[in-house]
This record gives sequence, C-alpha cells and structure tokens, in this order.
Amino acid sequence: MKKTILIMTVLLFSFYQMIGQNNVNSSQFFKARDTIICFNCSSEQSTTVKKFTELILDKKYLEIKKLMQSGNAAERFLAAVACQKASSRKLIYLTKDDEKKISEIFNSQSLIYAYSNDTYIQIKPIKFYVHNREDRIIWAQAQRWLDKILK
Repeated sequence: MKKTILIMTVLLFSFYQMIGQNNVNSSQFFKARDTIICFNCSSEQSTTVKKFTELILDKKYLEIKKLMQSGNAAERFLAAVACQKASSRKLIYLTKDDEKKISEIFNSQSLIYAYSNDTYIQIKPIKFYVHNREDRIIWAQAQRWLDKILK
C-alpha cells in the first residue's frame, strides 16, 4: 500500500512538473491519456476522445449518457457535451434528471487536462471550459468535433 502511494505521488509530481515546462514532449504528456481531452494532438485524438468518437459513430447514445456518472472528469465532460448536442439533434431524449446532471457537470470544479494542437496545455475546472468567454478553445473544438461525427 505504501509503495503504491509512493509511486502515485512520484507520478503526480512528475506530471505537474512536466506541465510546467514550456516545451512539453507530447509523448510524455500522454502518459495520462485517459484524463486528457485532446481533439488534435500530434495528428490524433486522446484516448478519451477516441473512445467517445467510437461510441458516437456506433450510435451508442445510452452508453454515452451513462458516462455522465463516470469517475473520470474528462468522460463526464464529453458525455455531457455529446448528450446535449445529440438531444438538440433529436437523437436522444434527455429527462429532467439528465438535464440537471449536464448542468451539474458544466458547473463542476472537477479538473480537466486539455491539450490542443501540441502547444495549448491547461488544467482547469470543467466550469472554466464551459463558461469562460475569453478562452473557448476546448469548447469550440468539442463542438466542431461533434458537428463532424454526430449524425
């Protein structure tokens, strides 16, 4: 148990130290891929975005809806964005509870690791990515991504 805690502490420290660098090596950054949202990093998507792309292309909207309950903040964010967009296109029906959950996610302080175009790196709360009027990169990329694949 102590060994696991020590390893996790070292990894977490290494991750934060790596983010603080100006020239972050993308292969190092992707060690935490399951918690990163990236729509175009080194010509590919992060693991989480790939997962959602497959679910959307396979029209597994109920599975996406269930991911709003995930313990992974990146999955919750993408699930909420995808469900909201799918609902607006009449591909799924959202209950009042679903809409409430989306609102909770969009106002969450849970941190998301966002990486864009191999240069833009941020660790911010979900609320920042949804409501910030000055920095809309991740929100805009999410909307463009969904516009391309959600049919």
